[in-house]
Parts: sequence; C-alpha cells; structure tokens
Amino acid sequence: MNIELRNVGMQFGERRALKSLSMRLPDEGLLVVGGPNGAGKTVLLKLLAGVVDPTDGAILWDGVPISARKMAYKFRLGYSPQNPTFYEEHTVIKCLTYFAQLKAIPSHLCPKRVAEVVQMIRLQAVAKRKVKHLSGGERARLAFGIAILNDPDLLLLDEPGTDLDPEERRNLWDHIASLRPGRTIVLATHIFSGLEGLADRLLILDDGAVVCDADVDVLLEAVAPFVWQVVDEQQEAHPDWADACLIVRKRRRGSVTEWRLLAERRPVPHAERAEPTLEDAYLWVRWRGC
Repeated sequence: MNIELRNVGMQFGERRALKSLSMRLPDEGLLVVGGPNGAGKTVLLKLLAGVVDPTDGAILWDGVPISARKMAYKFRLGYSPQNPTFYEEHTVIKCLTYFAQLKAIPSHLCPKRVAEVVQMIRLQAVAKRKVKHLSGGERARLAFGIAILNDPDLLLLDEPGTDLDPEERRNLWDHIASLRPGRTIVLATHIFSGLEGLADRLLILDDGAVVCDADVDVLLEAVAPFVWQVVDEQQEAHPDWADACLIVRKRRRGSVTEWRLLAERRPVPHAERAEPTLEDAYLWVRWRGC
C-alpha cells in the first residue's frame, strides 16, 4: 500500500505526542519503530490504524487522506494494539469468528479462515477455551491472530512480543517473516532481539520526533566499528575504562566478567570487535545519534 504521512502532528491537551512527522511507509517489508516510553510509538500506530485522527497534517493512501475512505482503508489493514480487549466470555473460536465477521470476511469462508489462523498462532489446544482463562502469552497470540484474519496489506503491531516467552517470541518473529512478502508491516517494540535479518528499516522516535530513520543493513554496517566485547578478570564493578563506553550488557562467568560495550575507540587493548545487533544500533543512536 502507498501510505504517506505528511506533516502529521498529534496533541493531547498541552502535550505534543507527535511533531510534524513526514515519511512514506515501505511498499513491502518490516518497519521497526523504537523509542523510549512516551516517545510516540503507540500514538503513531493508532494514527496509522485510523483509531484517532491527527491534530495536524494528513495520512494519505494513494494520495488521498485515509479519513476520506476510512472504511475501505480499514478492510485493508490489520491492527494489534498494545493492550487488546476481548469479550472475555467468548471462546477462542468464537472470538476469531466475531472479528472475522467485523472484517467482512464472507460467512462461508469464516470457518476455514478461523481454523487456519488458530493453527498459525498455535492455539489449537485451547480453541474452545474462554478468553478469560487464557494465559498472557495466549492472549497475545490471539491478538496477533485477529490482526491477520483478513490477510491485510498493512499490518500494524504494537508491542506484540511483550507477554511472550523467548520461544513464543521467536515463533512470532518467524510468522512475521513469513508475512513480509507483498505487504507492509509496522512493528512498534522495545524488544529487538532476533529481529536482525528480519527488519528492513528502523525508525526511532523520541519525544514525538524522529531521531533516526534508516535502512537496517546500512545502520548495522555503520555501527559495527563501535561494538566491542571485553573479557576481564578484574573484579571492579565499574572499571575506569568503562567511563567512555555505553555498557550494553555485563555478565559474570566464574572468575571473569564479560562486557558488551559501545565505544568510539577500542576501550582496552584486549577488547575484540563483536557482531552488531539491532539492539546495539538502537542504543548507539540513542547515545550518539543517527
């Protein structure tokens, strides 16, 4: 889908949640949106989903504001909000069927599509269980299933991996990877582990403004010279050489401490370069800029 944000702003009272954002979504692939709490990630996805209208500017679909044809637009998108709500007395099957009807999936196709989605999100074992009895991870998978029911051209996912354990999150990333061809996916998250090789573009927001909008491969290549691994036998909690670094991770292993660091130059003679991750790239941008 050809989606463009043109000088989009959003204000709640005296607070500017988004500040004159102009960008074009990729026609295909995964755009990851990162940023600290309150940066504007959720507001951006709500705007893209048509849940709220911008205070300023416009979101265009093929050059026409989405507000001018909101119903047709919503049939083309799938949206999983950060805190989804369900009819708690519905079973998983009934919940998915209800949303399939809301998405105007023909009634004779609903049972087959619902069964396909139940299998995709691995809820076969609880398909007849009421939503109120699902675990947090099962509810998160159900929300993802609802978003993909109509096989959307634009898929918006707001923190979908938060309530998932590492294995479930890996499965979710795999599902997203399988959905990438031929559609636009926007994923707001603060969990970057496992997104390397999957994300195409990284957008970082801070206080409602864009601080970085970059191709992931280009960004990882740019950050690579500044990612270091240090194995140190010293016992200091914070050695002097660490003052010029951003500590990504610190871990004790027996008598040694393993450090993963971001630094503009080799922090100690025995430091070795490490393969950059999307988390490294995000932290580098937050520390040193894009």
